[in-house]
Amino acid sequence: MKADWDVVMKDLQLDSKSLKLESTDQLGYFYRVTMKDEKTLRNNSKYKMIDANKAGFRFASGTLKRLNAEYMTAKKSYNEQEVTIVKELCKVAVTYLDTMQAINDITAELDILCAFAAAATSVPIPYVRPKILPASE
Repeated sequence: MKADWDVVMKDLQLDSKSLKLESTDQLGYFYRVTMKDEKTLRNNSKYKMIDANKAGFRFASGTLKRLNAEYMTAKKSYNEQEVTIVKELCKVAVTYLDTMQAINDITAELDILCAFAAAATSVPIPYVRPKILPASE
């Protein structure tokens, strides 16, 4: 794409600040020039106009369209593979749910016991085990 960008820049006699290579999820890659530079493209059949808005004039060359189509196909394939891998990963992760819950319960109990031990050893008055008396006394 960079090589095609250089060719288009030379063909239209624009500098790198005027000709931008941009992309969106819907359109993929395209070139953009400001509306003041649009006149260099007006009667040029090498380039196909995509749209014009306040941000500028969007267009593509034949080479960029081909490369963009390849990119979009690869991106679609990648996203499909990603979904498949995430589904498989979730299936595997679910098998560890009971083990992780048991680890969580044990860790919570240890945390409480450690907190009690820290509280008992760090008070200025030593901890004395309480005597539990029958309710009648």
